[in-house]
Amino acid sequence: MLNFSRKKFSLPLCLENSSPIGEDIEYLKYLKDLGIVYVTLCHNKTNQISDSNFDTDRRWKGLSPFGIEVIRELNRLGIMIDISHSTDSVVFQSLRYSKAPIVATHSSCRHFTPGFERNLSDTLIKAIAKKKGVVMLNFGSMFLDSVCLVNCNEAIHYMNSNGIKLNSKEGIDFLEEFVKTHKIVSNSKELVNHIDHIVHIAGVDFVGLGSDFDGIGPTQPSDVPDVSGYPAIVFELLKRGYTEKDIIKILSGNFLRVWNDVIEIGHSLDSTAINLDREKRI
Repeated sequence: MLNFSRKKFSLPLCLENSSPIGEDIEYLKYLKDLGIVYVTLCHNKTNQISDSNFDTDRRWKGLSPFGIEVIRELNRLGIMIDISHSTDSVVFQSLRYSKAPIVATHSSCRHFTPGFERNLSDTLIKAIAKKKGVVMLNFGSMFLDSVCLVNCNEAIHYMNSNGIKLNSKEGIDFLEEFVKTHKIVSNSKELVNHIDHIVHIAGVDFVGLGSDFDGIGPTQPSDVPDVSGYPAIVFELLKRGYTEKDIIKILSGNFLRVWNDVIEIGHSLDSTAINLDREKRI
């Protein structure tokens, strides 16, 4: 917040995939000292901490025993826990073991993409909100619209089966023809449908924008190709009756609230641990 008053940009650092932690819980303190503010438990593969929703290997049925330790240490250090990419079981268990709110930094609503576990169910969204966390929407068109999801998967399957690289001439030519008859790109209206849905089932205090521009390839909404398209989202929110206060929450306020809450809880847990240690020594 201090940087806002100084008219400076802040670039919070994250670790998207906890695999580098290995089995060393002390590594989390090293990440904290580097300036890491949130840690994504896993990515597209199950790791030593948790199961991934893109992996058929569900060895832990949620969090591993070490993963539970990681949750508790992240709490103590005041680092946010990100459950995007996690299985439903991981999310439920993270909510159970975490003393602080958790975040989904780039996951949208499964309501619009039935069967797509990478997005969050209504039950999970409500549970994250009950814990005072935030769900931040992924802008990838396959996350926003079920038709785009089916068509993107069809195109990906075809290219993978035929050894075609996305950015190759053959890949570009294929996609140019494919999009003439298949919808693969969404828009800001469909993105705001997800915001509406979360607001309806959980409240305006628990939704944010996650974008994932560096991870969704060429599937951004047609009118939100990058951050320059954010006014299209704001315009759509205004048309639907959202207030300026609501929009500030959605754009950044909700995430900043959770971040601050996690830091405060970390300070509280750390102080409690220090006092208990002092009592033991006395």
